[in-house]
Amino acid sequence: MKDYVSFQKLLDEQYSWPAVYPFKFIVPRASSEKLLAVFESREGVSVRESGKGNYISVTANVIMPSSAGVIAVYEAVAEIEGIISL
Repeated sequence: MKDYVSFQKLLDEQYSWPAVYPFKFIVPRASSEKLLAVFESREGVSVRESGKGNYISVTANVIMPSSAGVIAVYEAVAEIEGIISL
């Protein structure tokens, strides 16, 4: 498990919670449904396919209650094979 302490501190300095947080990921097409499942409601989620269709870019602007919630999302998606968090 990564150490998110400094990231959480930075989030708390930059945001006033609750706040809309922009998540951005690139994931292999085969793993895209696992990523989209993390965002139960597809509201605020946009998906773009790469030129060859091998990868999917996902942007999710989600209202998050706290920095801990943001960290929880990153921890959940870290288990997805091939994911790149931007």
